[in-house]
Amino acid sequence: MKNTNVQKLKLTYIPLCLLLLSSQTVAQPAQSNKTAQIKVQKASKEETKKSKQVKASKQTKSTKTKKSQVSATKQIDTSKTKNSQITATKQAEPSKKKKSQIQATKASSTEKTTQSSSPKAKQSSATTSEVPKQSDEHTDIKPSTMSKKEQPSDQTINRKIIRTRGVGRLHERDSAFAPRSGSWSIGVFNPLKIQINDDIGIETHPFVGLLIAPNLKIWQNLWSKNAMRLQGMYGFSTPSWSLQRNIPFGLAGYLSPSCQVSEAEANRVPESCQRPGFDFVPQLGTRLSGEQGQGIWSIEFDLAYGLMISENRPAPLDSYAPVEIAYAPTTQNYRTHVGMKYSHMLHPRLALNLGADLYITGQADAELMPEKEPLSFSSQLSFDWATGEHTSLTFGAIMWVSDQRAFELIEDNQGFVKKESVMSLDIFPTLDFLWHY
Repeated sequence: MKNTNVQKLKLTYIPLCLLLLSSQTVAQPAQSNKTAQIKVQKASKEETKKSKQVKASKQTKSTKTKKSQVSATKQIDTSKTKNSQITATKQAEPSKKKKSQIQATKASSTEKTTQSSSPKAKQSSATTSEVPKQSDEHTDIKPSTMSKKEQPSDQTINRKIIRTRGVGRLHERDSAFAPRSGSWSIGVFNPLKIQINDDIGIETHPFVGLLIAPNLKIWQNLWSKNAMRLQGMYGFSTPSWSLQRNIPFGLAGYLSPSCQVSEAEANRVPESCQRPGFDFVPQLGTRLSGEQGQGIWSIEFDLAYGLMISENRPAPLDSYAPVEIAYAPTTQNYRTHVGMKYSHMLHPRLALNLGADLYITGQADAELMPEKEPLSFSSQLSFDWATGEHTSLTFGAIMWVSDQRAFELIEDNQGFVKKESVMSLDIFPTLDFLWHY
């Protein structure tokens, strides 16, 4: 019985074991499929994450590059604007300088009108008069920073260079346009001119002062407006200095009696020699000048009157016209002069000068000399050539028409011959060498 039961149990147990084994084998592949699916899902999730990260990184890179490009373009724009501002300021600098020059001239003109009324105006003129100094000393010109319309020509550049070197603008000589402060010039025959400051200059001739007559002129700027200037002249001379001394320290014996015979003989009266006395000749005048393009015109007027301090007034010299006019205040009481001049720049180193002058003199004592024509006229043509940095050469000719006691013998209808006074015509060459500093 037991064996049968055992066999029954075996028979039942074995199939159960087989069923269990078969169920386990069936369950294992199902679980493996599930795990595989889970792994695939995890891998897909990781791939999507990675792709998202890659996209995000690309987006960040693209934004960074865009930001860098934007910043670069902004920097370029700022640099361009800065460059444009720099060029604009450079272009505006010359216009500002011109405006400052115009303002300085206006201020100097207003200052001159108020100098006599208040001392405060003199103090303000010291600040305004410093501006033209900078305008005379021109700075270097950089045409690359200027537009084509504003670029100066070679002629203007050369003209400015010559002005800064010391010769100055050649057509400004003998005009109301005063040279820069501290400059001076002198010639063999032309007087010494020294510009003390922007408003006052002095003029004298050392050789003439030593041998012929001590002289001095003071030129003062009185008024200025745009391209016009007005100057006043105050001066004096003593022409009788040369008539009292013999050669080589004077011209006695040539233009006046030497008195050597009368002084040698004791019996002679000293007055018999008619030695000229000592005089003093004050002068007063004015000069108006204007600039038009490359030319400068000037109109002058001056009056000189001879005051005899001692002894008698000398008789007229009846010499050459320039000498006669120079001594006219002493020998003929007074001399009035009206002149016109025009100077034109033909080249930065060459100027053309045209001038005409009219002189009116008084009459000498009728007991000493007969009357003569009081009018004298002169006209001149000359050229100024800048030969170097500080030198110039002037050359030309001057014509004089004056009464030098010349006469002609004229026969009338009845056959009688009589004398008639005529005007003399003289032409003299002019040549001088000048130094400018």
